[in-house]
Amino acid sequence: RDQPRSRGLGDVYKRQGFVGFGEEAVTGAVMRAVSDMKGAVRYFRQDAATDDTYKIHPDFILVGGYSAGAITATHVAYLDENDENIPSFTMDIINSNGGFEGNTGDADNLSYSSEVFAVYNLSGGLREKEWIDENETEALVSYHGIADGTVPYLNGLANNIAEIDGSGLLNPQANSVGLPNYLKSVEGGDHLTIHGPYLDPFYEDELADFEFNSHVFLQNQMSVSYTHLRAHETEADL
Repeated sequence: RDQPRSRGLGDVYKRQGFVGFGEEAVTGAVMRAVSDMKGAVRYFRQDAATDDTYKIHPDFILVGGYSAGAITATHVAYLDENDENIPSFTMDIINSNGGFEGNTGDADNLSYSSEVFAVYNLSGGLREKEWIDENETEALVSYHGIADGTVPYLNGLANNIAEIDGSGLLNPQANSVGLPNYLKSVEGGDHLTIHGPYLDPFYEDELADFEFNSHVFLQNQMSVSYTHLRAHETEADL
């Protein structure tokens, strides 16, 4: 096929001005994106508590994306102060960027929680799979090509720059700590042609299967969480 071999991560790094730079520069770009995504979560939660323009339920905010967007979302949900083996240069970047909450938004925005309900991970990953630990509550949905050469399905260098654990490692890690999750692995699938504008017709059934089952999975998780939420509210009223 006469198609570009890699999009997503490379495009983000180019826009950030990090072409030709190494892992520390890329980590800086990811952490700034994490700060912005957390700020967006707080923005919608603040709106729900004030103007209620968007009519969302603040307990069911989901973050996600494809490639770099998915990597941002997993770090929003699973990277926190309880994690171990955070590289020292990563901690330096986090601390210079406002800490784990980031510095996006004004004082009112920063007074709201950036916690999310679930993560929609399309061809993404997490720097360390162990950052998904027993403290997590954010359900994980993943879709990943096993032959992905840009963001590895297992472990490797994302875009040949930064080490990452892909969806094929995040799923068993989530299972090991009891975190609800759903993974659709695409046999032979690469980074580009299993979804989006470059979807190969060969993978249309795989994508349709993922979309249906992931929606059912998330609806079930919402039902369980809503039941627990209502039970707590009832206890509080007694």
